[in-house]
Amino acid sequence: HGQVDCFVSISAIEHFGLNAYGEGFIQEDLDIASMDGIHDVLKPGGVAWITVPYGTEFKTVPNLWRIYDRASVRDRLARRLPIEQATYFVSGPCHLGPDGAVITEEMARAFSGDPPHVAVLLKLKKPLS
Repeated sequence: HGQVDCFVSISAIEHFGLNAYGEGFIQEDLDIASMDGIHDVLKPGGVAWITVPYGTEFKTVPNLWRIYDRASVRDRLARRLPIEQATYFVSGPCHLGPDGAVITEEMARAFSGDPPHVAVLLKLKKPLS
């Protein structure tokens, strides 16, 4: 346990366990289990950078992805790794701004599009003790 200083996951965890890569099984909570694994490999004080789709409500699109909301980020992704920073941005064409534009959490929470065109970049930091 506690072997790495930093972990990065860009647009991946939302697919884990949903057969998005043709792995042949469904495991609805594999995102939670993956975050537990990230916690375990981080050294105390280590940081995880994670991006996931974000929107109005948590939902799973079978065989594709999960879209997270405020509560599911807290309950599924940040259970053991506290959020140090969250940055919301447009990750595809939508009415909230050009691709790559940083937006407010309120704007991100209001977006309910599918496919998801809003993402959150989370900086999660493992406690020192």
